[in-house]
Amino acid sequence: MAVFYHLVGASASGKQLGFAEFQQCIQDLLNEKLIKFPAAIFVGDAQANPDGYYWSTDAAYTAILPGSPGSMIELLEEYEDIASVETLYYDGNDEASFKAALERAPFGKKDICLCFDLILPEGGRGRSRYGEGAAIYALARPFPVQYAALKSTFQHELSQFVVFYTSLGRNLQPMKPGLQQVMKRYFGEEILLAESVDR
Repeated sequence: MAVFYHLVGASASGKQLGFAEFQQCIQDLLNEKLIKFPAAIFVGDAQANPDGYYWSTDAAYTAILPGSPGSMIELLEEYEDIASVETLYYDGNDEASFKAALERAPFGKKDICLCFDLILPEGGRGRSRYGEGAAIYALARPFPVQYAALKSTFQHELSQFVVFYTSLGRNLQPMKPGLQQVMKRYFGEEILLAESVDR
């Protein structure tokens, strides 16, 4: 049985980053060794997950799913034909080509989701292609996001946010200070740092 954990970082005041700040925030998450390559960029229109909260990789082929980061992350494991994923804009392991693709992405005009692997506190690696990773959203407008769980539920309207996600039962609590530090650097003291935990 999967045990879902979402650790979410965002602005509590609704502050939005410009593209240069957004790029630098991603770089800081990489520099702080919270996330790592490979990475993917998905571009499309945000929609609610039609198949429920946990997974809907079918919907992720054609839409950005802010309420289901696991679907975005696991889509990388699912697709057989890259042409069938309408939302996939980039998938690779090269930092230079990732940055070039991000420069071309329609930031502020379309909804964007970036997926990375996690670097876990004990030195292990959360693999985005195996049920855990980081999803970073830059939506063109605020979207109602809800992660319902047994122990704690997360519900906010957000446009730019980071989700550290696992369905493998790992405790992501030790990653909270690192995420908090990066979020404060870009959004100031008014940050939202919240969890949705099934256990």
